[in-house]
Amino acid sequence: MTPRARRLPVLAMAAVVLPGLAQHAVAAPAAGDYEATLCVAVAQKPPQCGPADVRWDGSGYASVRINDLDYRLWLAPGKLIVILMHGSMQVQEFDTAYAWQDHTLKFADTERELGYEVTLGARKPP
Repeated sequence: MTPRARRLPVLAMAAVVLPGLAQHAVAAPAAGDYEATLCVAVAQKPPQCGPADVRWDGSGYASVRINDLDYRLWLAPGKLIVILMHGSMQVQEFDTAYAWQDHTLKFADTERELGYEVTLGARKPP
């Protein structure tokens, strides 16, 4: 399979998510800690999902933690900056468009053929 053919599912996801930003503008959740599910799709494979802990600070910054991996997200109008940390080491950084669908934040790293969905669950007590 060609590299372009492998990118098609993630590009298809981006084609659905990215143009809908203006149509599906949903406010980010209130500041606090949340139970969540992170799903990551790689190329044509089905997404792999698991539990995550999310901390929203209320000003556009979020931390999505899975064990010792920390996705640091900065949400700005029409742009999301993602920095993936493993402990104190930065593993990757990219920026992309994003969209909210109900309680799910969707974004893609098309260069690496990755699609992400962070679905928020219950807010944890303070």
